[in-house]
Order: sequence, then C-alpha cells, then structure tokens
Amino acid sequence: MLFYSPTARCLFSGDTLFRGGIGRTDLPGGNRRLLTESIRHQLLRFPDDTAVYPGHYEPTTVGAEKAMLL
Repeated sequence: MLFYSPTARCLFSGDTLFRGGIGRTDLPGGNRRLLTESIRHQLLRFPDDTAVYPGHYEPTTVGAEKAMLL
C-alpha cells in the first residue's frame, strides 16, 4: 500500500520501494517478479520529481528509482 499527495507531490511507499532497492521478497509468499512489476506499473507512473518517503532509510524520487528499475 502507498499513499500519494498530488498537492505535496510526494509518495509514502512504506516497505515497497526504498532508495536503491525494493522491499523484501525472501519471506513466505514473496515474489520479486510480481513486486517489481507492480512497482513499475503502479508507482513509477508518477512524475519523476515526486518525492518518495519509504518506511525506512533516506527519501528518494520516482525519477531516481525509475533509472535503477527500468
């Protein structure tokens, strides 16, 4: 689940997307391919300058993560 604020142009990604990486997929039920596909289709559609605040670590932007995931 993520939360997006168009007026603040920011996205709270929880444990889905981190600066330089994605959430854990090594736990039971985890699927790296499905998580990456979901991120590409759902999260990376936001403008590149959208700030991303993950559940842990440093913030990033959609554009920075798009460059790493595509």
